[in-house]
Amino acid sequence: MNGLIISTQLTTSMEIAEVTPDSIPAVRCDDKQKGVVYVLDAGDSVKIGRTSNPKQRIPTVIRISGRPVKRVIISPFCKNYIQLENMLHKKFSGSRAIGEWFCEKCDLIVREMRAFGYDVSETKPKENTMLKLFNIAMQMGGQENE
Repeated sequence: MNGLIISTQLTTSMEIAEVTPDSIPAVRCDDKQKGVVYVLDAGDSVKIGRTSNPKQRIPTVIRISGRPVKRVIISPFCKNYIQLENMLHKKFSGSRAIGEWFCEKCDLIVREMRAFGYDVSETKPKENTMLKLFNIAMQMGGQENE
């Protein structure tokens, strides 16, 4: 199907997955700064959205929309998923129907998704400043008693 990877597994690689609405994988990314962009293809319109929990969010959106979604396109987990969603909304703003729904062909949106520079790098854990200060204070306190 148009060179997409048909998959029931999402990865943090550069793959774009295409799944059916009833086969959305139950996967989350441990990196809290990462999420995915998804496209719901309802034939005459598509929804462009984002989430960090596709298995929970996408079925909810489908149910609420009441539209017959035929396929779901999901980006890799990446740090810049918000920028990707914003770029797609801006690029297709001329065909916006309502909210995040667009009167556009899904394949055109997928083409833009393929060209996007995904940031799938690992996030370094933030340094816990309070813990560091506590450790310094403990070390200083211990030196005074010597």
